[in-house]
Amino acid sequence: IDASALRSRLKGVRVTGVTDVVNPLLGARGSAAVYGPQKGASAAQVRLIEKALARLDAVVRRDLGLLLSRRAGAGAAGGCGFGLMAFLGAELRPGAAFVLDACGAAERLKAAAAVITGEGRLDATSFYGKAPVELARMAAKAGVPVAIVCGAIDDSARPRLRRLGVRAAVSLSEAGASPVQSMTRAAAWAAKAAALAVKGLALTAALLFAPSLARSHDGTVEATRAIDAAYFHRDQPGNLEKSLALVDEEIARLEKFKEARSILSGFLSQKARSLVRRGETRPNKKDKIADFLAAQAAAQDAVAIDSSTAEYHFWLGVALGRQAQAQGVIKSMLLVKSIRREMQTTLALDPRHGGAHHVLGEILLHTPGFAGGDKKKALEEFETAVRLSPTHSANYPPLIRLYLANGDKDKARALLDRLEALKEPSDPAAFLADLKAAAELRKLL
Repeated sequence: IDASALRSRLKGVRVTGVTDVVNPLLGARGSAAVYGPQKGASAAQVRLIEKALARLDAVVRRDLGLLLSRRAGAGAAGGCGFGLMAFLGAELRPGAAFVLDACGAAERLKAAAAVITGEGRLDATSFYGKAPVELARMAAKAGVPVAIVCGAIDDSARPRLRRLGVRAAVSLSEAGASPVQSMTRAAAWAAKAAALAVKGLALTAALLFAPSLARSHDGTVEATRAIDAAYFHRDQPGNLEKSLALVDEEIARLEKFKEARSILSGFLSQKARSLVRRGETRPNKKDKIADFLAAQAAAQDAVAIDSSTAEYHFWLGVALGRQAQAQGVIKSMLLVKSIRREMQTTLALDPRHGGAHHVLGEILLHTPGFAGGDKKKALEEFETAVRLSPTHSANYPPLIRLYLANGDKDKARALLDRLEALKEPSDPAAFLADLKAAAELRKLL
């Protein structure tokens, strides 16, 4: 190698190489060993790449007198960091720190309540200087809570994330996405995973004020994640019972601590949610009613602890509604006022809660006219539900039925097309049933 002409042309030019990782060129932490398999190289190919890079290093030492292979960042981008130093005399700087500094991250953190970051796949390689981990380190020093959202998270990375101070880490699969959906519809599923991450941040914030729970912090956060994962995949055998078993374990543990009541309310609401879903699947009326009554009790306990959370009121109203449906017309009439009150409270706390509009639509649709029923207003409520929650497939069938009842087949057809075209339904477990309903409704066109 003769680099003299190149160096002469670059005289007076300062070159800075900004690297995404700090790996050296060779060895167990080197470019080939760490990143070759990640990019698809076989074991034999990794050995060949390592041999080729070692040959490059030997020639650079022989002809240029430079010992660079052990420098931090030399292994970045397949050895590009090494080449920049050898041939351009570049100074290497860690890319994450460089970009975060350019973005003014330190100043922004001073005004931040929380940080959400992430990458495609978080694994051992992420701890070699990649931006999400470096940002998490900065946030931890600033005392700002951090959540991470990724396409996939290697289980081996989770303990390191916790030691780093990351309070919630959610993958797209945990939000309900299949591997294909994670790649083809990443934005939609990332939003759902982010919502779960925010929930995790809220939970850990509550745990900070519960000193007696501090030692079991990781277990509580992990339980929340596992309960949600089982619930959102409840179409798979055993998952609904698994979610209930997990939530009952947490409730039994948290009931012992007075300072854990705000955390306990979230688990009680999760229990109500799962009991409602189990009751819907029960073939026996007595069992249905038992589950709905238990769901009502759990939701009432959640509301008693925290009356400012919309979702708690929503599930209380849903439990009352399912109970009324199971017990017949008279019971339905007696409970309508209570159900409506819970939905109105839900909307007062969260005006964009599409589920509450759906329930109000059901009340207006099924209540006799003399008792306040109104099909026109019901249609408006369902339209609002679809507008606010377009990925919630359960909102579609009742509105389609109303369009058909009104003779508006064009609107019904358009809504059926939208339902059948949903790529990321917010409740995948219920989506198949809604698709079957859509197939029956399409026969009426």
